[in-house]
Amino acid sequence: MDADLDQAEQTTQPVDERELNTAPSAEGDHALSEMLAIALPSVATMASYTVMQFVDKLMVKEIGPEPVYVSAQSNGGMMAWMMMSFVLGMTGVINSFVSQNLGADKPERGAAYAWNGLWVGAVYWALILVPAAFVVPGLFSRIHSGETMLIELESNYATIMLFGGLGTIISRCVHHYFYGMHRPKVVLVSALCGNATNIFLNYVLIFGNLGAPKLGLTGAGVATVIGGFVEFLIPMALFLSPRYAIQYGTRKAWRLSVVCIKGLFKVGFAPGLMFVNEMACWAALMAWLVPMGGEAIGDDPVWHNTTGWIALQYMHLSFMPAVGLSIATQAMVGKAMGMKRPDIALERTKLALKITMGYMALCALVFVVFRGPLIGFFINSDTPPELREKLIAIGSSVMIAAAVFQIFDAMAITTSAALRGAGDTIWPGVATIVLSWVCIPGVGLALIHWMPQLGSMGPWIGASLYIIALGIALSIRFLGGKWKTMSLVEADQEPDLDPFDDVLPDPTLTREHMTNDPMDMVVGASAAAADAQNAKDLYTQALTQLNDGYRSEGIESLRSALAADPGNLDVAFKLAYQLDLQGDEEEALSLYERVCEHAPAPINALMNLAVLYEDQGDYVRAERCLRQILDTNPNHARARLFMTDVLASKGMMVEEENERDIMKRRALLDTPVTDFELTVRARTCLKKMNIRTLGDLIRINESELMSYKNFGESSLDEIKRMLAVKGLKLGQGHEDAHRVARRQILEKLKGSGKEQLLSKPVSELQLTVRARKALQMLNIQSIGDLCSHTEAELMGVKNFGSTSLVEIHEKLTNFGLSLRVIDDNE
Repeated sequence: MDADLDQAEQTTQPVDERELNTAPSAEGDHALSEMLAIALPSVATMASYTVMQFVDKLMVKEIGPEPVYVSAQSNGGMMAWMMMSFVLGMTGVINSFVSQNLGADKPERGAAYAWNGLWVGAVYWALILVPAAFVVPGLFSRIHSGETMLIELESNYATIMLFGGLGTIISRCVHHYFYGMHRPKVVLVSALCGNATNIFLNYVLIFGNLGAPKLGLTGAGVATVIGGFVEFLIPMALFLSPRYAIQYGTRKAWRLSVVCIKGLFKVGFAPGLMFVNEMACWAALMAWLVPMGGEAIGDDPVWHNTTGWIALQYMHLSFMPAVGLSIATQAMVGKAMGMKRPDIALERTKLALKITMGYMALCALVFVVFRGPLIGFFINSDTPPELREKLIAIGSSVMIAAAVFQIFDAMAITTSAALRGAGDTIWPGVATIVLSWVCIPGVGLALIHWMPQLGSMGPWIGASLYIIALGIALSIRFLGGKWKTMSLVEADQEPDLDPFDDVLPDPTLTREHMTNDPMDMVVGASAAAADAQNAKDLYTQALTQLNDGYRSEGIESLRSALAADPGNLDVAFKLAYQLDLQGDEEEALSLYERVCEHAPAPINALMNLAVLYEDQGDYVRAERCLRQILDTNPNHARARLFMTDVLASKGMMVEEENERDIMKRRALLDTPVTDFELTVRARTCLKKMNIRTLGDLIRINESELMSYKNFGESSLDEIKRMLAVKGLKLGQGHEDAHRVARRQILEKLKGSGKEQLLSKPVSELQLTVRARKALQMLNIQSIGDLCSHTEAELMGVKNFGSTSLVEIHEKLTNFGLSLRVIDDNE
């Protein structure tokens, strides 16, 4: 994108990106600070889980000198997680839905997805996990036949985790909501409290401290379950708090929604299947293949199983922070896609890749250099020296295998999260399933059969090959760019406000549900959905044709897509751009105008439209387009360059007659209102409002006049008739006034360090739903836009009351800003 813009500054070639006419995020340090603000709490959360697991293992190993306790806990935990993995993977896309709606300035829709994720999780627990708890002992008996003690311990631990799995599932649903809302600190606090509870109860229940019964491995399972429910209760309390209920409608979004559940299954089914598949493959690796490899060389399979789990614990130390960073990446990519800014999504993903690959490369180095001491740290001090040396040797080989795939694991984790944030889940899911089964069981069994001397290293080589192949495959998919055309924000899901309530009555309400004719709801909704899907398919087909060099065919596909869905601005812009390149300027100009009619107008549509206007000699319209860009992005290099050319050309075309017209109009606007015959009441009201000239008067709209005391309908009609005689009308100078006001505010803030505040979106103010809707009706996109409006303009919006006005005043005051005030100097 940056390269395209650099080139565009030196040519009149049209720009092929629908960049919105809102101030873009700052680059460089700002990108890094934004990444760290979301990623650090997420990484800290994952790190807290890793620390908790470390402490868990250390406490469990102290139950006795036999390595069976660590194996039993790990096998039982893996089995429980495998059973839960589908719903955990599926509800993970709550992050994507919430973040994309946040980016699209529809954050109130996120609560509905969180609630429906909770309902899906509860049903899954009741129908899948509870019955599975009765089946697990039989499964372990088949896997570890003859290992009586191991089977009993791991079955008991897995049963506890399955019965208590509800806390884990529902806590993750609420966590993903806050990740999507870019509030990761909420999750961090809940995770720290939950993990602290787990560790404390481990100390009490495993060893029978503080008067509690000594439960051993059972105590570890109970402590983990209680910690999971603590992780749910803390964020859920905030989720249901009055502040969130007012701002985001969290209390009224509890109803089951077919729209939300369908969305979760449609986008989340592949990640859920991918997660359960990975868990199954890794469970097969650890509980079946690794012990089988140990038996192939005549060793006790428990040795290889235990050292494999120890090595995997260090792999957690490597990839868990990377997973935390990937959660932040998913949220940032989702928000950028909701804003229709795939360029920002791409830059954030690249930044995340650099950080993740650097960290995991460092971990690989540590794995190789300190492999012996790292394995020995988890071996009980009472273990016989010969056995201890054997366990360290086995584990050290696994650590080297893990070091080989660290960088590729970083690639897979980050690109998978970025694709998931954009809504691209099916292709990565299929790739993961195919590669995991080919490499882990496939290659692992083949090496055990054909090269048994490798022992358990055969399966570990297969696992390393899987991660390397997956990292490469997902990176290729991401670089292909198909994700850039995806969106989880549906236009027909925009909620409406109840005029008697400050919060959303039902965030799942769509326009189809609000129709008065039942037949319209049934027939019209299905037809509209079919048209939208047809347009999407044609658009995808057109992109493929254009990429392959078939421009004429691509243009025809775009025409068909636009005919199927006339309101699709992406299709309209793409068609205009291709026609522009082909030289069909008239049709391209018409389409650019059509795109720019919708607020906020895309910057590059305005840019391309300005170039076409200039080519036609229409310098006034060209200037208007460029000023619209520069009002919200004063440093836009290409717009500034073309503005210089347009103004120079426009100046050369100005004739004396036009100059006289300009002077005549200025003289008219400078005419005092006292020169006209107005009633005493109208004249008095205008005087109190500091309206001295006709120019002042046309910068005021009807709602502002009517909001003043003693100003009624008769006075309004009187003024409108007086202006009509002069060819003027109320509100005619509104846009100019707002533009001037924004510039004055910018000049006032220069040197104060607050200039960038004006370009920030109004969503930064975290206003209530009612206040946000009022600003949308006035097409107020940025804080600078808001500051250029008066109280009267806001109060003139339907359902906007004094409570919302006080709220806006308080928010602006916190930034050292205020609404525009009409005075003598304006």
